[in-house]
Amino acid sequence: MKILSLDLGIHTGWACNAEKGLEYGTINLRKSKKDTRGQIYYELNNWLIRMVWKNVERSDVDMVAYEMPHNRGGATTEMLNTFAGTVQMVCYIWKIPHRSVHSLTIKKFMTGSGKATKEDMIKAVQKKHPGIKDLDEHQADAIALLCFMKAEQLRNDIEHCPLRND
Repeated sequence: MKILSLDLGIHTGWACNAEKGLEYGTINLRKSKKDTRGQIYYELNNWLIRMVWKNVERSDVDMVAYEMPHNRGGATTEMLNTFAGTVQMVCYIWKIPHRSVHSLTIKKFMTGSGKATKEDMIKAVQKKHPGIKDLDEHQADAIALLCFMKAEQLRNDIEHCPLRND
C-alpha cells in the first residue's frame, strides 16, 4: 500500500513509501510574503493533486495520512483546519481513504514519549532510517507518521490474517 503522509503547515512536510524506496520533502506553500490565504490553499490543492494523481485511470496513492490540526485558536488554527479540509476534499474527489493522527500518538510511537521535541523526532527518524542525513522538522514528522501508518497497516494485516488449518 502506497501511503502519502503529510505534516501540514505553510512548510508542509511529506513522505511516501514509493517503489524506489522512501521519498520525502518539504513544500513551501507561501511563494511570496504577499500571498493571501486563498493563494496558499490553492498551492496546497494543486500540489496535492499532482502528488496523488499520476494517470487518468487511478490515483497513484492508496491512502493519505496527515497530522491532526490542533485547535488553539487564531489564524494558524484556521489555516491548518483549511489545509485538513483541502486534503479531505482531494481524497474525496479521487476516492482515496484518508486518516488524521494526533501528534502525541506519532511522538509516542517514534520516541516513547508524547512530549518529544522536534530534535527528538529528527533523531528518532534518523535512527530508524540511518541513511537520512539532512532532515528538517517537517520532513521528520511526515516520515514518523508514515512509519506509524505502516506499523498500523502491518498490525491490521496480522489481525485479519486467516489462520491455516494444517
